[in-house]
Amino acid sequence: MAHTLHHLLSDGHAFLPRLLCIVHNSHSLHETLGHWNSQLIHHEFRVSKAGQGPDAANHRQFEWLDAFQELLQQLPHEFITLHVGVGTFKPVKTDLITDHEMHAESFAIKPAAARRIDEAKRVLAVGTTSLRTLEASMRDHGQILSGPGQTNIFIYPPFQFRRVDSLLTNFHLPKSTLLILVSAFAGREFILEAYRQAIAERYRFFSYGDCMLIR
Repeated sequence: MAHTLHHLLSDGHAFLPRLLCIVHNSHSLHETLGHWNSQLIHHEFRVSKAGQGPDAANHRQFEWLDAFQELLQQLPHEFITLHVGVGTFKPVKTDLITDHEMHAESFAIKPAAARRIDEAKRVLAVGTTSLRTLEASMRDHGQILSGPGQTNIFIYPPFQFRRVDSLLTNFHLPKSTLLILVSAFAGREFILEAYRQAIAERYRFFSYGDCMLIR
């Protein structure tokens, strides 16, 4: 296993999303990642069981990037891990959303992060993965617990959010569990109106599109 992993890390090539390849047809991975470096605000490349990287910082238009980074230095923040599975993007095909089978994903929260998040007055989650991890811990334990774990939490209306107050997230695909999640967070009609405005203003959707801050 170690021998195989060594070859993957030394000789393998990172999978690039199709949208990224279309937008920037680079001859080398180094050029491509360099071109998109400003997008990867909170990403860390590491050996992972995830089937998808976090999307909530994959935004290209960052006039506010410098201000955001300066603000981040002043605000308390923590990093948590959710190994995103491909099932996250499996469309809901059942007549009732409650019949949709949600996949299980592994997560990890460090002790210091768990303590600070649990004690925080307000929490802004960057990405639906962060939100799902925190709300899964609250659902199962009534608090943010440290350590590794697994969750198959499927958030849909009505849902009582117990830890996350605000959310930074992409504009999601129709019939996706993530669109259902943000509808539970902000209200279905509010989200539909926000999406109508986004379409009218020609916002970019999906992983390398624009984002929305829900407070």
